Amino acid sequence: MNIKWSGLKKALPSPAFLKNKYVITIFIFLLWIGIVDSNSLWQRAKMQSEKSELEERIAECKKAIKHDSDCLDRLQNDSSEIRRIARERYFMKADNEDIYILE
Repeated sequence: MNIKWSGLKKALPSPAFLKNKYVITIFIFLLWIGIVDSNSLWQRAKMQSEKSELEERIAECKKAIKHDSDCLDRLQNDSSEIRRIARERYFMKADNEDIYILE
């Protein structure tokens, strides 16, 4: 049995860095941190990209909210704005006007 193992060791020489326990330990540690762990670098990169997408969406929503609140303020405070919206969207007219719709 001893002869078979020694023959196998001679047939398949292993690199010197695989014999060093520190190199193997560091490699396993980096593999664990980079890929395997639930807080790995891979997961962090995915979460960071998702976070930036969500922040962009939040900025867009805030901009839309600001625009809508400005429109609401104008409608509540300006009667000419109400008349303009009524004429444009609902084709309402004053008593002395005629409306012509062009397409």
